[in-house]
Amino acid sequence: MTRQGRSSGWSGWRGYVRRKDWGPERWRPEQTALYVGYASIQMGLALLYVGYLLGSLVLTGGQVTPDGSPLWQEVYDYPVFTPGTALLVVPAAAGAGLAVPIALSAQAEDTVALGGLWGPTAAAAFCSLTFLVTTSPDDGGPHAGVSLGFTLAGLVVLVVATLRHLGENGRLRQDGLLPFD
Repeated sequence: MTRQGRSSGWSGWRGYVRRKDWGPERWRPEQTALYVGYASIQMGLALLYVGYLLGSLVLTGGQVTPDGSPLWQEVYDYPVFTPGTALLVVPAAAGAGLAVPIALSAQAEDTVALGGLWGPTAAAAFCSLTFLVTTSPDDGGPHAGVSLGFTLAGLVVLVVATLRHLGENGRLRQDGLLPFD
């Protein structure tokens, strides 16, 4: 099926257009592995917060802050678990470390993928910020601040990399040289 206004070098279905000559040789598995690894680490931090929140709501009688009180009979005393260095800082530092090779190896056609990494990074930053606010300094509050710093550093690196390639991506899109319109 040929899309309107395109030469026979393009094929499409329901508005999705793919260059016929855009084959597996353009796929960069090392870049994909970096993206998947980075997103997995960042979403792991967000899932840590979801587990903490659900555990606090169910097992501690709805108490989610040190100053709060249980709303119903608690099974365990607050906090259910305290996120320490291994759970907060190590993944955040690994994520910030992965953001650098992602940014350095990115190309203009990776602009959308780079922007797609902003969401998991924002979720991880929210997790760290919430742990910083809801935990006492004895229960991991300082670790959450360090984790937040690493996560925000990774976000800044990704934003700069995205903005660096944005102009070239627009030119490639205008010239019809990207795989998807």
